[in-house]
Amino acid sequence: MPVIELSYSRLQKLIGKVSKKQISDSLPFLGLDIESEDKDLVRIEYSPNRPDYSTDYGVALGLQGLLGIKTGSVKLAIKKSKNYGITVKPTVSKIRPFVTGIIAKNGKIDDKTIKQLMTMQEDLHFGIGRKRKKSSIGIHDLDKVSFPLIYTTVTRNHKFIPLNSKKELSISEIIIDTETGKDYGHLLGQSSQVPVIIDANEKTVSFPPIINAAITIVTTKTNNLFVEVTGINKDDADCAFDSATCIGSGACVAVCPNASARLFVAAKINHCERLRHGKIESKKRAERMINKMEDEGFGSCSNHRHCEVVCPKEISVSNIASMNNLL
Repeated sequence: MPVIELSYSRLQKLIGKVSKKQISDSLPFLGLDIESEDKDLVRIEYSPNRPDYSTDYGVALGLQGLLGIKTGSVKLAIKKSKNYGITVKPTVSKIRPFVTGIIAKNGKIDDKTIKQLMTMQEDLHFGIGRKRKKSSIGIHDLDKVSFPLIYTTVTRNHKFIPLNSKKELSISEIIIDTETGKDYGHLLGQSSQVPVIIDANEKTVSFPPIINAAITIVTTKTNNLFVEVTGINKDDADCAFDSATCIGSGACVAVCPNASARLFVAAKINHCERLRHGKIESKKRAERMINKMEDEGFGSCSNHRHCEVVCPKEISVSNIASMNNLL
């Protein structure tokens, strides 16, 4: 199970008026096991089907609801924009054909946040991404990227400065000489062409699923983020922004005439399905989760699709259909 190190004082600032003891006593009620404590620091183990608990923001949000400090759905301003397009070239179709992305603006990032972002990224890579084979995530400083972008292929002689390097390397050198290249270069096979994301100024932004370019590195001066996901299957690429992003706000239950929790439960079941060993006992898991939901008094699906409309993460009702197919 993945583990994250959090700060009690930082959690207190995020949650509001709450004591260290209240936090410590409440963590297990979120399904978070305390592994160790050392003064202000606490190491907690969380379930891989709750990647939102891989950051202190996600844990704080859960504790706010549990303690009655702040309840209700999280209001997020999510909208489509024509200013941030990605053109996909046909040459990627036989290598890594799918790409999606999202922009997050006007945030504040410190060293702790960066560390947690990277931890969450790697946890998603390992689980849903199947060690980056099915999907991989790149996180970039938006202000260093010029849109529109092109997702295309280049030869292994193509050069750029990769993350954590100060010199320009060819694709071949990155695969042979860098740690991530050695770990994941095999995913590209022996193809002479490899996928890259290039911006409007012809700068290399990313070499998925291996490494980002150094120019888009996220620092404490970053205010705006660009997150891209590439994959070999569209559902898997979209999944990184879909069922895995469920934050358990309860908006779907609140708006449903039958007080159904099926969108939430379906998102969690489908997320587990995409984890490394998720296929094991998948039907039994789905049955147990649905039975538990019914035991707790939640209603059946009303088919009004209000849940999809109010979901702050825009999770699709297609998750419910996928869940039903397991039964």
